[in-house]
Amino acid sequence: MILKETYHGQDGASYDWVDVENGSVEEITRVTREFALHPLIVESILEGGERPRIQDFDEYSFIVGQPTLSTAGEQSFGELYVVLSKKWVLSFHRDHLREIDELKKAMTQGSKAASQGPDFLFYSILSRAIDSYFTVTDNYQAKLDMLEEAISQFSPKPELGQMIALRRDVVSMRRILSYTREVVATMLREDFYDLSDENERYFRDAHFQLSHLLETAETYREFLADLRDSYMSAVSLALNEVMKKLTMVGTVALPLIVVSGVYGMNLQGLPGSNSPEGGIIAIVLMIAFSVALGLYFRIKHWV
Repeated sequence: MILKETYHGQDGASYDWVDVENGSVEEITRVTREFALHPLIVESILEGGERPRIQDFDEYSFIVGQPTLSTAGEQSFGELYVVLSKKWVLSFHRDHLREIDELKKAMTQGSKAASQGPDFLFYSILSRAIDSYFTVTDNYQAKLDMLEEAISQFSPKPELGQMIALRRDVVSMRRILSYTREVVATMLREDFYDLSDENERYFRDAHFQLSHLLETAETYREFLADLRDSYMSAVSLALNEVMKKLTMVGTVALPLIVVSGVYGMNLQGLPGSNSPEGGIIAIVLMIAFSVALGLYFRIKHWV
């Protein structure tokens, strides 16, 4: 689906925004030919699988972003390809992106993005993507709190698997944030992209927010490593406690096994073997040994 809108900037010059959502090969090829895009850009859009990056061409810049597709539940990121020039903006994406949809509605209602030019239009898309990143990190915080509470209670639930899955999501998010921040930093370079002073303030703010998100993701990654160590320590302590109890049971049972084994050999001459009270005496001695060992463990505070 191809949507094209024309807007007017502050200087009175008009610019176009062409958005291609889930476009076919013919639709993408038609749009890219109309705006004479470089074959490398066309290839990247058609093949997909790009990480966030920016590439400069003579009359325009090619930007790849990865906005969120879901801020709750299973983490997923989409792909957004933007070709930005001073006269038009092209956006290509296979999935329905909330950021694009919200911006279109805002611009029809007289949003500032409609009158600030192509650069600010791209910033508006970027800003909405950053807001969704904040939502994702808030969800990470909630999951971390739940894991920390579960580990402190040491419930039998599989916290280790949850921690590994969450750490994988955090690392993926951190990588995307790092690449996206590099895109914004490149646009802020005077020798790369010509931003007005007003728009530069907005992009610097976006760079600051991305840096903050990146620090947060790194903190979560380190915190997950600490949680994993705490979990493994808790498992080790629980295992040690079980082994201690089993060892004490075996120690208490050892004299009983020795006495019963000796008197079970049916040999003549064993003390009390010919006495009717011999069996009772052996049982009493075994009980006495067990009670003595139990009292010894109690005195040593082992139980």
